[in-house]
Amino acid sequence: MALRTGIAVLATFAYLAATGSAAATDPVIGAAGDIACASFTATSSSCQQQATSNLLVAGGYSKVLSLGDQQYENGTLSDFNKYYEASWGRVKAITAPIPGNHEYQTSGASGYYDYFGALAGPRGKGYYSFDLGTWHLIGLNSNCSKVSCSAGSLQEQWLRSDLAAHPRECTLAFFHHANLTAPTTALRQAFFDAGGDVILTGHNHVYRRHVLRDANLNANPAGYREFIVGTGGKSVSGTPFGILQLTLRSGSYDWKFISIAGATGDTGSAPCSPGGSPPTAPTAAFSATPRSGTAPLNVSFTDQSTGAPSSWAWDFQNDGIVDSNAQNPSFQYTAPGSYSVKLTVANGAGSSSRTEAGYITVSPGGGSTSVTYTPTDDAYVRSNFPDENTGTAPTLRAYKSSTAQTDSFLRFAVGAPAGSISSAKLRLFVRDASPNGGVLFSADPNWSESVLTWNSRPPIGTTTIASAGSVVAGTWIEFDVTALVSGQGAYSFVLRGASGDVAYYDSEETANKPQLVVTTG
Repeated sequence: MALRTGIAVLATFAYLAATGSAAATDPVIGAAGDIACASFTATSSSCQQQATSNLLVAGGYSKVLSLGDQQYENGTLSDFNKYYEASWGRVKAITAPIPGNHEYQTSGASGYYDYFGALAGPRGKGYYSFDLGTWHLIGLNSNCSKVSCSAGSLQEQWLRSDLAAHPRECTLAFFHHANLTAPTTALRQAFFDAGGDVILTGHNHVYRRHVLRDANLNANPAGYREFIVGTGGKSVSGTPFGILQLTLRSGSYDWKFISIAGATGDTGSAPCSPGGSPPTAPTAAFSATPRSGTAPLNVSFTDQSTGAPSSWAWDFQNDGIVDSNAQNPSFQYTAPGSYSVKLTVANGAGSSSRTEAGYITVSPGGGSTSVTYTPTDDAYVRSNFPDENTGTAPTLRAYKSSTAQTDSFLRFAVGAPAGSISSAKLRLFVRDASPNGGVLFSADPNWSESVLTWNSRPPIGTTTIASAGSVVAGTWIEFDVTALVSGQGAYSFVLRGASGDVAYYDSEETANKPQLVVTTG
């Protein structure tokens, strides 16, 4: 990992001095992906999961990394229990899995999570980390249409925080999709920025070892080495079935590809990456828009800090109270005045603060008055879980595929306005990004979050109010619903999914509750 500052020559010298037979404490792992057919009939070109698992059972490994597409074709629990269990299931107790695209052929990869349980990390996320010997290992979810991989996503922010919190000399990441067969550039960039050493992938049914590369797959001597090991049993293209064996030394690693015939193929040894630079504390910086206006003034703040911060603390009135921990938050100033703003950022190497005095100027509102309402009820419903109730969930969601739909309902009780309503804005805080945040409709207000399900959802309006378009994590989005809010009463809205990349919003159970801002005058 990029915690060393010595030049490549010194790192190589140290590595050469240290190599020899593996120390008794050096962990040895076996890895492959693209594993089990839904069949026990093996041929020379398919369904060799039993043979590859024999290598694992006989290998005495410290850990087995299962690189996704564990169970074809659809990752159902019944197939996992029948076929995967009879082969690679024999080393399940020492397995660290990550999901592949075939696991998601069953809704929510439920067969995968049910089979592996706690071994798979937090259910629904598919990413987690652990230490093994002197190494830090990170399992990631490269099914980016299911769990976002984009810059600023929950997964990418978690990865940067995890890397900062575990400054090991050597680091390995493993996920399913090789090269850029999924949009994993942001995850790869975070790994590269931290000086990560080894990436293991599958998806392509081959064995390949690449030169040291950067996140855009360009050769770079300070980069990471990627091994593609899609040879776990399902089928192969031009390479034998087998597993990759890695010996994780202190400061280096050895690799060996072992075929089901017992033959040793590609072998080698290398030091952990000598490139990169040691981690440094971030430097806080930010911008805001607008910086002046009449009350109530909604201001969007943008983090412009350098040095890869992993946490943010915003004080929008410089009164010593942290108002938000989002990277790019919004804040409503309700009273006239001149406001100083303070941002504190931190990572594993330290912290930095920046205060801008008199940064936001709020003028009297000229007689207009705004009242912000939060939902009396909110919940999401899913067509593939028609009797599920999510009334206490911390998120709202919008998702659409050819086989499933997820919609989020919100209900507000608006009091008697102080005058004529001039505007009404529905505001939602984006928890995780999506290229299409959903489409807003009105809904019948006669429902309750405690009993709402897909089967009991209220009637939905037929006219589109607005489309969210692309949404960015850590920001507020706003819909103009003035035409629908006429005075005191109950108002209900539904945000319908429009993309296979799930959009996540904070619900009323969080600090960033949905808002209906009603302005009069």
